Amino acid sequence: MIKALGSTLDGSNIPGSTAPASNIPHVVGLFADQPVAEVNQVVKSCGLDLVQLCGRESLDYCQQVETQVIK
Repeated sequence: MIKALGSTLDGSNIPGSTAPASNIPHVVGLFADQPVAEVNQVVKSCGLDLVQLCGRESLDYCQQVETQVIK
């Protein structure tokens, strides 16, 4: 829940939101220009929920990552 300027945002009253925000944080790994096999190995061994790719990864590369990708 976020309180700012006298209003409260809890996920249900944010424009464009379809569901309340989760109280459980996501575990995100950041990678730049690493081999996709290495990224997938870290995803599995660390239990990552998301991967953020910060390099020059292609769409094909993103589709090979075995979890959700932020690009």
